[in-house]
Amino acid sequence: MKQVFGNKLSLKLQRQVLNAFGYRWTFENMTRAKQWYRGLGLPAIPPTTDAQWLACTEFWVTDKGELSRKHRYCHTHR
Repeated sequence: MKQVFGNKLSLKLQRQVLNAFGYRWTFENMTRAKQWYRGLGLPAIPPTTDAQWLACTEFWVTDKGELSRKHRYCHTHR
């Protein structure tokens, strides 16, 4: 198992990631993210684009080239 930056994933895996991580603070995901953060207050950082978020975020990928079901988190490097 290894960690792979989102922009290096196949388009299929990128779509899976974007569907799985609904709390990401991106322009394309503002409505969904606001629902996620309701009651917590919105993040203090400005939103980015999905492409920028994928480029700086690593996801766990299995040896078979699938997203790991065991890992439900990602690592963002800004």
